[in-house]
Amino acid sequence: MKDASIHPPVHPQKGKGKDTDDGAEAHTKKKPSAKELEKRVLELESELASTKDTLLRTQADYQNLLSRSRREVEKEKAAIKEKILLRFTEPLENLERALAELDAAKGEGAESCAGTCACGANGADSKDGFGGSGKTESLASGVRLVASSLESILRSEGLEPISTIGEKFDHNRHHAIMRTETPDHEEDTVVAEIKKGYRVGDKVVQPALVVVAVKPKAEDARAESGTGGADECESDE
Repeated sequence: MKDASIHPPVHPQKGKGKDTDDGAEAHTKKKPSAKELEKRVLELESELASTKDTLLRTQADYQNLLSRSRREVEKEKAAIKEKILLRFTEPLENLERALAELDAAKGEGAESCAGTCACGANGADSKDGFGGSGKTESLASGVRLVASSLESILRSEGLEPISTIGEKFDHNRHHAIMRTETPDHEEDTVVAEIKKGYRVGDKVVQPALVVVAVKPKAEDARAESGTGGADECESDE
């Protein structure tokens, strides 16, 4: 009796050949040589150095920009401060002119009273230059106090007046608007101040307007002629 059992057909395993081919292909790939690896390392190192240099340059540019911006801001702040301080010099100079007028009026009033007024022994009937009853001095004291306070504030902020009268003319600090002949001062000496000048530290923010001395022309002529005139006088005699 024949064996009736049926054996399933044997099929070849799928994919087996492909795996074999992949493995063979992987084994056939060439590994980079030591020379190629060294070359690649050098390329990467060069790229890293270039990137680092670019980063350092960018950081330096940023720091320079930051420093320049800070300097410009400080410069602008200083310019604004100087402008504001100079605005306050005008009322200060007006107060000083008012003080000069009060002192002059008081002096004129005293001279007029001494010459024409019959003043009482205790001075109660004395009049000041404004025809008042002795209030000029108290008014001058009040104006002087305000002017002194304002000047102190400006000095505390760094604003200082420029010295003028008796100083040698300096074109960096003085602006000559007039020259006057005088034998009493050396040439180029400041003999009068028309408008005050100011400085903040070593920086001149407003030059002083001044009058400068020059030698008299007659004196220059005599200096040029020397002793010729005296010799001629002796010969005439």
